[in-house]
Amino acid sequence: MADSDFGPLDVVLPGITPWLMGEYFKDLGGTDLGDGWSGADGWRARVLPAEDFVIGSIRAGRIRLQLEGTPEALARIRPQLDLKLIRGGG
Repeated sequence: MADSDFGPLDVVLPGITPWLMGEYFKDLGGTDLGDGWSGADGWRARVLPAEDFVIGSIRAGRIRLQLEGTPEALARIRPQLDLKLIRGGG
């Protein structure tokens, strides 16, 4: 994929806790930048609360992930992050 294939993200994700997302940021080399942001050279990301997904009596927690950075930094970390975000179950 070309560098331009990896842009900023602003997505709602189910089944991932803020704590786990923070661990993913650390795995990508990120550190605490303050004000809820984590990041490293050329990128930063944060997790915000999102409304739970509810269908009948089933409730699944969700988070909002915001990721931004230079095209080069995003091209470097997005493939790694995308692998971490793969979830089974349909």
